[in-house]
Amino acid sequence: MRKKTGFQIVAGFIALVLAWAGQAQPIVPAASQAFVDDIVLLPVECFLVMPLSGKGGQTCYRKDKVLQMQTTRARYALLGDFNVNSPYDVISKKCANTSKYDTVALTFLCENRQENWSIRFSYYFESHPAVNLLYLARIELKTCASANVDESFNAVIRKFGKPSPTQSDDERLVYHRHHLEDRMTVSHEQTPPGAARLERLNDMFSCPGNYSLKFVLEPKQFHSGRANVIARIEAEQSKGSSPKF
Repeated sequence: MRKKTGFQIVAGFIALVLAWAGQAQPIVPAASQAFVDDIVLLPVECFLVMPLSGKGGQTCYRKDKVLQMQTTRARYALLGDFNVNSPYDVISKKCANTSKYDTVALTFLCENRQENWSIRFSYYFESHPAVNLLYLARIELKTCASANVDESFNAVIRKFGKPSPTQSDDERLVYHRHHLEDRMTVSHEQTPPGAARLERLNDMFSCPGNYSLKFVLEPKQFHSGRANVIARIEAEQSKGSSPKF
């Protein structure tokens, strides 16, 4: 039986992403779906760009395929839904685009004041002659908390377990077990009164008493993994080339 290529493997992953959009659990691809190392490639259907005509709004870029890097080692999820594999096509539809004129660092913001949270997704786009790659660089969740730091941190520990003892302190909890896995930092913060008033005037998410928990979830796999992805694709593209001299 002919062995499937990486592109054929990830094509079947689209159905899983469509299912993810209607479920409460984030998807972590199986190791068998990896294209190289622990990296899976997900085709992006609609990569948003500003139209060349200068008219308002954005349009889908479909001239060249864009692939989102995902990992089989995603460890942490926020709000039960969102991890470092959160598909760009889903987030770009669900959340407000706050970087409409940028096509390299793309940021989307979702908030739910009734449920007491706002969450920001930052994606990074890299164009290369071999492949156009997109990956999630950072998720930042803000949710209101009490003034009691210990009470707030204990609630985090009950859900995510004990943090890294060598990296955590009285001001933050750090979850990071391996240099190629997700890093999650949790801090207890109080917004200065002036900044809090400005948030309310701008109709932004603000908290009673100005106390909040901030979660920052960052993947460490993609920064190092993208070079291996590009090398693998270049090797496949050049396979069979015979030099003449």
